[in-house]
Parts: sequence; C-alpha cells; structure tokens
Amino acid sequence: MNKTGLAAPRRLKAGSLSAIEFPAEAAPLTVVLFHGYGADGADLAPLAREVAQERPLRWLFPDAPVSLEESGMGGRAWFDIDVEVLRDYSKALPEGMA
Repeated sequence: MNKTGLAAPRRLKAGSLSAIEFPAEAAPLTVVLFHGYGADGADLAPLAREVAQERPLRWLFPDAPVSLEESGMGGRAWFDIDVEVLRDYSKALPEGMA
C-alpha cells in the first residue's frame, strides 16, 4: 500500500471488459466509475487517490467495449454515437438502450 492507503493499481478482466482496479482487502464496497466518450478507464483512475476514504474501498475503472481508433478520435465508447446527431443527442436512442 502507498501513503494514501490504497494498494497499487492493476489491470484485470471484468467480464468481457478490461479494467483498472485498486484492490482493498475486505472492502465491503466497490466504487465503479465509467468514463465518457473518447476516454478510457485510465482517465479517471487517479480519482481513487484523490477521494477521501473513511473505510477501505475497492475501485474499478473499466474501459468501454467500443474502440474509437478507426474514427481517428482515439479512446473508447460505451455505445456507438452518430456524430451527426451529437449536437442534439437528447432525441436519439442508441440501439439496445430502450
């Protein structure tokens, strides 16, 4: 453990996803943070060291399943977004999100 009381982060498989985990022995709670469009779990992982913790917490930062490398944008996404409707996404419903 380091000075923040957290174990060193490690990569693991969480189902079909890759994730960064900050494990904690006998942690009754797990905090899972999901990154935004075009990011990945590593973008949020530093938050585990910044949030004050009164008890042991296990932290998970999964990478979304959709790669955006082919778009030239990089990063990942939780579902495909039609960038043409990105300006007013409130009227769009991604397939499978019903």
